[in-house]
Amino acid sequence: MAQCLPDVLGLDESGLSRYVSICEGSSYKDWPTHLLCRAAALLNISLDDIAESIRHQAATRQNLDPPIRVALFRSGDLTFTREITRAFTDRIQSTTVQDGKKSPRRAFRVVCDFAGPANTGHKVGAGGNKRERSWDDIAAMIPKIAPDYIVPVGTQAATALHNWLAAKKQYGEMPFVFLGVTFPCTRKCRLVDSLEDRMDPRNVAGVGYVNIIKLVNTIFDTFKRPLVYFYRKGEYDQDDEAGIRLGQSDMCRKMKQLRILPLDHEPTLADLRDADAIYFSWYTLEHMLDQGRGLDLLEKRHVVSSTLKQMDAFPRCIAAVSVDDAEIGRRGADLIISHAQNPMKNPLGSKDIHTPDVVVRVNRTEAERRSISAVQAAADGLA
Repeated sequence: MAQCLPDVLGLDESGLSRYVSICEGSSYKDWPTHLLCRAAALLNISLDDIAESIRHQAATRQNLDPPIRVALFRSGDLTFTREITRAFTDRIQSTTVQDGKKSPRRAFRVVCDFAGPANTGHKVGAGGNKRERSWDDIAAMIPKIAPDYIVPVGTQAATALHNWLAAKKQYGEMPFVFLGVTFPCTRKCRLVDSLEDRMDPRNVAGVGYVNIIKLVNTIFDTFKRPLVYFYRKGEYDQDDEAGIRLGQSDMCRKMKQLRILPLDHEPTLADLRDADAIYFSWYTLEHMLDQGRGLDLLEKRHVVSSTLKQMDAFPRCIAAVSVDDAEIGRRGADLIISHAQNPMKNPLGSKDIHTPDVVVRVNRTEAERRSISAVQAAADGLA
């Protein structure tokens, strides 16, 4: 397909070179659409295939070695997994590396981007999509894809791929870089043995999502109201783990400022009885909103969003207290870039697991409409 692309686009060799120089290093969404659509229609291929062909032409002219193959696996098609993936892909596909001064430079290529089930242990997604592949089915594709790096985004993806590889005694053989995992070291799934001072012989590293205790403390410090953390138990591993850790925190046990509300069903307005409290959820609410459910909770209760992008999409949220999802993607890309440049000097097993700082953004319009005050020091410049 790469060989016939110049003819389809109606370009001679010099014309194709100019086209490649325009397109190289940018997203195909920014490329001249009339030429892309013309080529796609005539060849009956996707724009992604066109993009890959252009990158192939550029790599050929730069005398690059075959690209470094990166396989992405997301925990559902959710707001935060999409944002992490976007930032990761933009950073890594705009970079080339060289392992040794005499080695040719190599580009990175994201060879797949699968969105598997977002909830725990289910063969289909929480939305009930029976056509969705199970994690076992997706993991079984890894040998066929043959990536240089496995990159799971979110807890479900990381846990599922860890379990599949560990069952085959292959975990850590192929470089494994997880992104946006809240609890990477738990009894259920030990992606890593420790978060700091790591000396792991396995090819495993990653970027955490958030410090849940710090996040909930930030919500309370911002609004100075009783706080309720609610979730559907047994549905998402990280929701369950957050419930356990928050339940053991001083805020819950000593200060009595936090109440934990585990539910055996999808949350309803009747479950959130205190109309004056601030409510916070994790995957449970994230997935409900992405499926178009739970909007009445935002209308009738004071709900804090768990992602910044989510508050933009649902302006009835009174605030977002989370992390910069894009920063997680960029940090993950930098881990891989550093490792690919010199695997011996920068082994993945030596990299500590960090989490980005908590970010607060108060929706001043909605907070004022509800007569909810936010501590100025926490809210200044972030709305």
